Amino acid sequence: MTTEETRHILVVDDESAVLNLLTALLKTRGYKTLAATNGREALALFKEHEDDVNLLITDVVMPEMDGIELAVQIRSLRPKLPVLFVSGFCENIPGSLQEWEAVDKPFKPQELLKKIVDILTSTKCRAENA
Repeated sequence: MTTEETRHILVVDDESAVLNLLTALLKTRGYKTLAATNGREALALFKEHEDDVNLLITDVVMPEMDGIELAVQIRSLRPKLPVLFVSGFCENIPGSLQEWEAVDKPFKPQELLKKIVDILTSTKCRAENA
């Protein structure tokens, strides 16, 4: 993977096994990851690395701050950042947020990776997150 193709992904899940699986999977494909176990931690990481993050991958149902609230707060800071929800509760995503992508848990690694590649290689995403 060339430097131009290297993308930074903020991954958020309150289940450590899922978080570890996601970050390991992404790293094997050459992505750089930032990992957080809750929305507040993720928001702090995003603020620290805002210019580097190309994609937010988050669970929906988490304590303290759920993934939807996290995505809304991050989008208030960077309106065009792509968001991918990975959750067993994707049907809980409000209609107004349907512009964001979602993958249901349990997911197949290849399905998730294809979705990520599609998001990150879209013409619009490349222009906005170069």
